[in-house]
Amino acid sequence: MIDTLIEGLRANACTVVGPVPAGEACAVVVERVPEGALVACNDDVGLPGLADSLRARGCDVLLPGAPVWSSRLADAAAGITGAALAVAAPATLALVAAPGSPRATSLVPPAHVCV
Repeated sequence: MIDTLIEGLRANACTVVGPVPAGEACAVVVERVPEGALVACNDDVGLPGLADSLRARGCDVLLPGAPVWSSRLADAAAGITGAALAVAAPATLALVAAPGSPRATSLVPPAHVCV
């Protein structure tokens, strides 16, 4: 079933990395964002230490609760979100829209990283 999901996502021009072991997921995400970039990161990502790892890479991490969220989101190089669920056919990722997980994180920056 995972192979079907990956095939469908790739058919929709998504870059798929993984599956990866949970312990490696944070490093894989950090590698996907430009060094030193502004990165928007939702609260629902579920990777402990992600914000600190991004900062260690020189990134400026923009969190949904920040007072400058709305004014800086358009400058973010990437938006990182969690997924509530994935459906294999048709290939679909379901994102949550809630406080701490704004939809704009996946829509405004030019790159979306979904965990």
